[in-house]
Amino acid sequence: MSQNSFSVSLSPACFQTWFSPNVVMNMCGNDAQFSLCSTRKPGLLATILYILEKHNLDVVSAHISSDQYRSIYMIHAHADGASDQYPEAMSVEDTFKLAAGEMNLWVMSC
Repeated sequence: MSQNSFSVSLSPACFQTWFSPNVVMNMCGNDAQFSLCSTRKPGLLATILYILEKHNLDVVSAHISSDQYRSIYMIHAHADGASDQYPEAMSVEDTFKLAAGEMNLWVMSC
C-alpha cells in the first residue's frame, strides 16, 4: 500500500463579509465575491468593471441575470497582491471594501 503525502496549511482561512442593502461582498485572502442587485440601469455593468479596474482587481468570473425590472451581478474578483511591495499602499481587504463601497454608491444613485 502506497502512501501519498501533501502539505496542508493549518492556519484558518480569513473569511469576511461586508454588506449593504444592495451589495454583498465576501472575501477570503486575495479573492472576493461581489453580489449586486439593482433596478435596470444602463451602464451599471461598465461602471462596476471600471471600479474593479481602477482598484487593480482582476475579474475571474462574472454571472449576470436580469429580467425586465432588475439585474443581479455576481462577480469573482482577485487582487494580485502587487501592492504589497509598497508599504503606503492599501491592504487587499481595504481595497475590496473601497470597491464595494463605490459600487454601492452607484447602485443607490439615480
